[in-house]
Amino acid sequence: MNTRSTIIFITSFFISMTIYSQNIDYNKVILPEEATTDKMGEKLVQIAWQNHPSNLAVKKDKEIAARNVSLAKWTWLNQVSARGNLNEFTINPDPQINNFFPRYNFGVTIPLGIILETSNNTKIAKLEHQKTDLAIKNQKLTVRNEVLKAYQNYLMAEKILKLKNEITENEYTNYLTEEEKFENGTSTIEEYRTATKAYNKELEAKIIATNNFENAKLELEMLIGIPLEEVE
Repeated sequence: MNTRSTIIFITSFFISMTIYSQNIDYNKVILPEEATTDKMGEKLVQIAWQNHPSNLAVKKDKEIAARNVSLAKWTWLNQVSARGNLNEFTINPDPQINNFFPRYNFGVTIPLGIILETSNNTKIAKLEHQKTDLAIKNQKLTVRNEVLKAYQNYLMAEKILKLKNEITENEYTNYLTEEEKFENGTSTIEEYRTATKAYNKELEAKIIATNNFENAKLELEMLIGIPLEEVE
């Protein structure tokens, strides 16, 4: 490998390392609830994160994991047992007998492995809690990707429908013109049929475009949980 190739390789390597070492700001992946934005896409992502049941589920998992950490710290109490008894002479004292035995005794039994077990259980609970943090971050990335894709599909379907409406209107105008000319005898039956066929073709394309637009709208609304018209 020559010197120039070596320099290019080293430069590319450090650029790649810089890119991969950058941390993700998850407050930018999905804006906090109190944040406001004028960008429609960001607003839809924010609403979807607040409303969709799958997102609420990962938040609940985090709450459960946090409680399990607290429980793991105190489960050792379930393995501790206490016992005690009273000497019979404490209950029925006899002045004729010198009592050299303890009047009562009390004991606590603690398993030898309880400290290690409790420590391990607590560490496992904390790891499970950390996993829920990762699950939430992953869910945020997924939500952002799905919502922005759905929004782009909606915008594309809207533009296509608008274009098809214009084309259909033009073909309809042309059809009416040819119809009038045919009735007046200034147009042939072939010209009239051609105009009719062209209009029907564009009318069919408009119906398909309308259906695609409505489906794209429904897909987006399914993610955000509210009608698109209610987004402010």
